[in-house]
Amino acid sequence: MSKELSQDYWDAQAIAEVGYSKVMNRGWQSAHQLKMHNEQVVAIAELQVISGNSVLDIGCGSGRLAKELLHLGATSLHGLDISPEMLSFAQEECQAFTNATWESCDLKQGLSEKDGAFDITFEWSVLLHILEDENFEFILREMARVASKYVILGMDGPDTVQETGYFKRRTRAHHIQTLEDAGCTLISQTDVNGGHLTLALFEKCIA
Repeated sequence: MSKELSQDYWDAQAIAEVGYSKVMNRGWQSAHQLKMHNEQVVAIAELQVISGNSVLDIGCGSGRLAKELLHLGATSLHGLDISPEMLSFAQEECQAFTNATWESCDLKQGLSEKDGAFDITFEWSVLLHILEDENFEFILREMARVASKYVILGMDGPDTVQETGYFKRRTRAHHIQTLEDAGCTLISQTDVNGGHLTLALFEKCIA
């Protein structure tokens, strides 16, 4: 029996949560949430790859980073999330943009997009909530498959394995090796939020 968190679970989280971030930062002071968010945006901007490229946002949640990717110049953004409730918040968050689309998707079932359909695939602290290693590795391979240029990962730390009923932290080496096996090369790693997060940029190798 799968131990993965269900659509109903994430729908309930979307409905119950209020404030700056509907899932990830519950219980934190708003000033701390804003500081973390701003640091994340700066790190993404410093990659200098978003502008002029199409982005697939894996597990877009309530759309807080999707909006920032659009502000950074993504030519289009397609947000995927298992929760229709989350997607409704994302649509509202990004309503000023006409180049954003949304799709309810269980990542564990694979992506419907064709190989190389997007210039960039992006995720931040989503794979943390994929509890089974087989599903974690499968989703990373799918991210590599549908990217034509880059894969961007926001990986949680510290760099040790830790598992609860809500998340599973894996080493950065596990992320990196899985993507390298899928045909991507690590270009850069940047510590964010005091080293609690790492933003990694991978380039898709051309066969």
